[in-house]
Amino acid sequence: MAWTLDGYRPQEIAQIIGITPEAARKNLERGRALLKQALLGPAAGGGQ
Repeated sequence: MAWTLDGYRPQEIAQIIGITPEAARKNLERGRALLKQALLGPAAGGGQ
């Protein structure tokens, strides 16, 4: 959530935590999907 809350770019997050920018973007994508599913339930696109 550092990107959303603090305005960090994926490149900056990647450098801070020692991963690639691609991994930072993918983790952000996964986190957003999990949050959406938790808030809206399975109808939010969980596919299950």
